[in-house]
Amino acid sequence: MFTLAEIVGGRLSPPFMPTKTQPYILGRLLHFPDDLAATREDTVILPFDAELLSVAVGASRYYPTDRWSLTVNGEKVFDSVYTKDLPEGAFLVAVIPVAAGQVLKFSFDNTEGMAKYIWFNYQFLK
Repeated sequence: MFTLAEIVGGRLSPPFMPTKTQPYILGRLLHFPDDLAATREDTVILPFDAELLSVAVGASRYYPTDRWSLTVNGEKVFDSVYTKDLPEGAFLVAVIPVAAGQVLKFSFDNTEGMAKYIWFNYQFLK
């Protein structure tokens, strides 16, 4: 089974085009203060309905086996994405609706145990 998106009024139908118009960027920070291999998680619950457009991730130090994941309301959207030597932006082909009260859970696996900061931003429309 498939869904057909048609051009209506000169634009694609949701989820390939957003329905909301106000930008909202939420920045978050994880800190690994010790040189210990560990996984840290960050949870966000939005108080309003939104559409997730992209996630940007950067680190103060990189190691090839470090990786991150993102779950939206219990559904894995990004799974074990390995870090690169530069900050990374992951733009979604289809926007992900996030209803008020739903949970976004970001996790980062610091596999080699380097002390570091992880910065990540969620780009939404609300």
